[in-house]
Amino acid sequence: MKKIKIIVIDDKQEELERAKAAVEAAGHEAIAFSDFSYRGDVPSVWKQMAEADGVITDLFFDPRCNTNNDVREAYKANPPAMGLVVALHAFHLGKPVVICTSGYHHGPELSFVYDAYCSATEFDIGFGWEEGKDWAKAVKMLETGVKNPWALDRE
Repeated sequence: MKKIKIIVIDDKQEELERAKAAVEAAGHEAIAFSDFSYRGDVPSVWKQMAEADGVITDLFFDPRCNTNNDVREAYKANPPAMGLVVALHAFHLGKPVVICTSGYHHGPELSFVYDAYCSATEFDIGFGWEEGKDWAKAVKMLETGVKNPWALDRE
């Protein structure tokens, strides 16, 4: 497969380093972001995403939004599923996306994302879900999505 440009997003630096290493070990270019805030990386993420071949993102991370203190504190304690915002933007751009999360601790409250989209999708946009936080597996899934977006959610 030709070298592809992959956006990777995770708020934990050690996970971001693991993600970059997995992308680069597969022979691809990693563009990494960890500060998903409106004053941080968001404008750059959206710009770079338009030029990238695909996206691998964590699911839960603090958006560090400009909002009131109570909301900010709640986000720190219980980060929202910002990876879904990333996936929506990727879909808008027609880019395949893989959510790479340590889903075993997230429980059934999130299974609707996989079940509702992956089992019943009608869109020709690749979507993958890797619950073991295995970045190398996520890269392989994304490679499949870049070659054939429809096949990604069937892996």
